[in-house]
Amino acid sequence: MDVFGQLKDKLLLQLRSGLPPFLSYHNDVHTLEVIKSCEEIAERENIKDGDSLLKLKLAALYHDAGYLTGTHEHEAKSCELFRSHTFKLFSNGMTDNVCELIMATQIPQSPKNKLAEILCDADLDYLGRDDFFIYSEKLYQEFKHFGKVKNMLDFDRLQTEFLATHRYFTASSKLLRQPVKEKNLETIRERMKQYPA
Repeated sequence: MDVFGQLKDKLLLQLRSGLPPFLSYHNDVHTLEVIKSCEEIAERENIKDGDSLLKLKLAALYHDAGYLTGTHEHEAKSCELFRSHTFKLFSNGMTDNVCELIMATQIPQSPKNKLAEILCDADLDYLGRDDFFIYSEKLYQEFKHFGKVKNMLDFDRLQTEFLATHRYFTASSKLLRQPVKEKNLETIRERMKQYPA
């Protein structure tokens, strides 16, 4: 098995056994989704270099691994975990590159290169997909657990603001996901009109 496959098996096992059940969104399923989305966007963006693809997949694999130790500054914790898992496997330059990609996913996202743009778009790919409301419900349950929102109205207010200010970075995500994201935003705005005044 290749190095990425070994690291993936190791980390997924940790995520499945180590993450609390109330993390209904930030879990192994999300991690696998982001890896898949990274691969799809990279293909659409014509990224073929093996080294670049490996960095991208490693960053996708570890981008939320920090949740194993808590939610606060989880991106920095994700980098620490990545460094501990890959000690002596990769050069310092490679490790630094992967950590730069992971840190770009902090909200508000701040990608500084094409690979970071791909990872950021993959991380929030669901915003512009037809299955948006399935993932949105998972995020709502998580936010409710942490007391970030009291009810669905609170959550819809947050979602409306987030969707309205969020932007995709890659040309292919703008083309493919932006129109569906706008439709999802409109659906939430319509739903908000139904709440009691």
